[in-house]
Amino acid sequence: KTADGSIFVYDMADVERITKDADDTAPTGNARGGHRGLDFLLDVGYGVPTEGGKGFATAEIGLGKRFNKNFYFGIGSGAWVSVDGGKPLVPMTADFRAMFPVGRARVAPGGTFRLGYVFNTEGDKTFSVGSGRYRESFKVEMPNYFMLEIMPSVEIPLSSKVDFNVALGYMHLIPVGDGSDGMDGSGYFMSRVGFGFHKGAAKPMKPVRDRGFQWGIEGGTFDV
Repeated sequence: KTADGSIFVYDMADVERITKDADDTAPTGNARGGHRGLDFLLDVGYGVPTEGGKGFATAEIGLGKRFNKNFYFGIGSGAWVSVDGGKPLVPMTADFRAMFPVGRARVAPGGTFRLGYVFNTEGDKTFSVGSGRYRESFKVEMPNYFMLEIMPSVEIPLSSKVDFNVALGYMHLIPVGDGSDGMDGSGYFMSRVGFGFHKGAAKPMKPVRDRGFQWGIEGGTFDV
């Protein structure tokens, strides 16, 4: 198998000798090329508001393709839950990752850029003001959000099929919908840790060798 993924198969009778290069090591999670098949990502995180207030915890999954050792694109979803309870926010994201493996260790610093839409499952909230006969109630529609996230990250291969990911960065939410009137966008400092799962690198094909006995019948004529 060559570096560009092409596979060549030869009959053993045509092979003069077999040698092994000094750099012919088994590829780890950051192989020279992309991963076979799709990558499955699982991570948890925490967001801290930039202007005070309460944070929220996240749990997300992702599915995408690592096209080569440097670039990944995928989609993701999950749940964000505020520390004071309530119904979760549900994000739908498009994730672009750039990675730059360092030396033979294959540790890959890089960054993640995410765009998405966040659904608020809270619905309408009812608020009351005043008391007695002067008490009034009104409903406020909870908005959805556009999201933008930029996070420097580090990918650490644990094996040929599993990577460990750490990321720290910034996320901005922009409220949209009827319930967003008078609301400004909000920022969060984000931290995430998680694992990436993918197929191992393709193993080189072993030559086929004949085993056991071979029987044959021959015939012919000749002149003395």
